[in-house]
Amino acid sequence: MTLPPDESAASRALLALRMTGPDVAMPWLPTLFQNPYADQIITGFRWRAYLRANPDVAEVATDEAAALRHFYYSGYYERRILDRARLRGFDAPFYRARYPELGLGSDAEAQIHYCYLGCYEGRAPNAYEAWHHDADLHVFQMGKVGSHSIAAALEAADTGRKVIQLHWMSDFHLTASGVRTPYRQLLLRDRAAPLQVISGTREIVSWTLASLFQYFGPGLDTVDAARALVEGRFLEIAQGGLSWFDHRYFCGLDVYATPFPHAEGAVRIGHPQLDLLVYRQEDMSRLSATFGGFLSIPGFALGHANVGEVKPYAGLYRAFQQAFRLPGNLLATLYDTPYMQHFYTDDEREAAYRRWVG
Repeated sequence: MTLPPDESAASRALLALRMTGPDVAMPWLPTLFQNPYADQIITGFRWRAYLRANPDVAEVATDEAAALRHFYYSGYYERRILDRARLRGFDAPFYRARYPELGLGSDAEAQIHYCYLGCYEGRAPNAYEAWHHDADLHVFQMGKVGSHSIAAALEAADTGRKVIQLHWMSDFHLTASGVRTPYRQLLLRDRAAPLQVISGTREIVSWTLASLFQYFGPGLDTVDAARALVEGRFLEIAQGGLSWFDHRYFCGLDVYATPFPHAEGAVRIGHPQLDLLVYRQEDMSRLSATFGGFLSIPGFALGHANVGEVKPYAGLYRAFQQAFRLPGNLLATLYDTPYMQHFYTDDEREAAYRRWVG
């Protein structure tokens, strides 16, 4: 597993922006009404940013209507920069080298191409973003189902693969703030082979408690404080877990349409764009060979990482788990959901019901 390049290098690659378009002919840039992204360009037009990038226009256009009119009738055809922020971190030499098929003859041409076409096409503006574009394995799953164990095993295997790890789509742009391509676009970008994706599940009550203590445990000091937290947030967090697969990986992949082999603890689901492995956290201790086969890594060995029982709040966590109970009608509702019915047998759900009912 490899790590992405230094994000700060991308920000240092910002080129001096030309206030007007380059003095070159660029027949590859379509006229505005022919540009396939014309509607996005117009609806996303930021008139103040346009005027800041083009001071000469600001002298004659002082409001939104005037700025948009200038851009629509003149600015686009003059190859003016729409917005300085759009080119923050843009590395023109890198862009030209990565996309030689564009035939860009200068750094200025590269700027204009990215401004009006490339950023909408999901092209990488610098090496940092390109690393994320090229990652061929995504550990995309809810938290507290073994993500850190998988990452540690990949690191130990030393395959050199580029791996993206996240729990929720919104997480991606918090941990990789320099990447502008939306996560769903990264997930579904064209590749020579389907992207490999790993996702995990866990019994919903234990998952919800583990999640609450993961994020709030360090601030808890008594069982009463933990009880107040859980009573206030349990249903909200549980619903997030039960609905996690509703995104269908943004390509219509319905995991519930493929029977889950409970005895095996994992299933591999093929799709034109994704090669998906879905497993149960409860079965991880016996799934090393399954993961190894999926990843084509002989001898792959899963360990344990980020385990709640060894965190500073471990004692409180154990005490709370032992005492925690839920009403039978609420448990019945939770265990009657598509998520629990699909990934857990009737006997498993009955055992979990007995464990938590009170």
